[in-house]
Amino acid sequence: MAKTVYGLVILLFLGLGAMVAAGQPARADAYGMTRLRVGIADTSQFRTVQDRLEPFRAYLSEHLGLPVELHGFRSGEELVDAVARHAIDYAIVPAAVYAAAWRRCGCLEPLVAPKSIDGTAGSRSILVVRGDSPYLKPADLQGKALAASGPGSIAGRLVPFSELALEGADPATLFARVDTVTGPDAALAAVLDRKADAALAWTSLEGEEGEGYDRGILHDLVARHRLDMHAIRIIWHSGLIPNGPHAVRDDLPLELKQKLRDLLIDMIDVAPAVYDAVEPVYGGGFAPIGHSTYLPLLRLVTPAGEDPMQPPVPKAQVPKAQVAPKG
Repeated sequence: MAKTVYGLVILLFLGLGAMVAAGQPARADAYGMTRLRVGIADTSQFRTVQDRLEPFRAYLSEHLGLPVELHGFRSGEELVDAVARHAIDYAIVPAAVYAAAWRRCGCLEPLVAPKSIDGTAGSRSILVVRGDSPYLKPADLQGKALAASGPGSIAGRLVPFSELALEGADPATLFARVDTVTGPDAALAAVLDRKADAALAWTSLEGEEGEGYDRGILHDLVARHRLDMHAIRIIWHSGLIPNGPHAVRDDLPLELKQKLRDLLIDMIDVAPAVYDAVEPVYGGGFAPIGHSTYLPLLRLVTPAGEDPMQPPVPKAQVPKAQVAPKG
């Protein structure tokens, strides 16, 4: 299945429990709603995406008795704005966009996230050194050189920088220099070529170590005979960086949210072609996931001094004592 890096889809399921259990479609007004709004963001070929998602759209309409609409957005930012304005009810988004949306309105909750074939629901950043180096932990790299991906890379810079700093090994002060490279493969090449002492990359950390694990840049390089795992050593890894969730507005009825979660979890077995239409990247089905799993991404969008697990306070609700005086 072709990998889509930033395709964004928003979905909403409506159903009436007893009628669905009897094999009958739910009424369109079962939850006080008359349509299901699906949003797609950051795509220049909306019509092509619509065609790919048609089996999924039709599946929802057939089983829920509800008109389903697809709406295109030019960017993740526009999609976040649509969620905050109640213009979209359900979102399938990358993890970072989910975090940004929640930080904007505190109005989303994740239901499920897709798994890879190996059963993992995300990946981990890793700090890699040469196998013949003396470095065994991040603190050993004081004053050394790090190769990292660009400033927008989640696993190649943002999450590991954040987590290392929380653990007392802030890259800003730990390394003498940080070399920005084009990606994790270039970062590893810099280490192997002795142009840097350490590199940031990502992996599933599941599967055979000698094969570079099941997924990630290590696996890809080993498979292409460009890396022997004995040539490197992983001295640190981040927590789980979860796959992007299927998230809904938190003010939807509890019964609707549970029904939606059940439909998604069962989809890979009940309607595998429909699952492939909506989830072309990860082939392991959907698994339940909670908001706290996205803490590594929430930290990235939370202002210093604020709790990343607490929703933002709407401006109208900010106590007057906290509002800075003008002038």
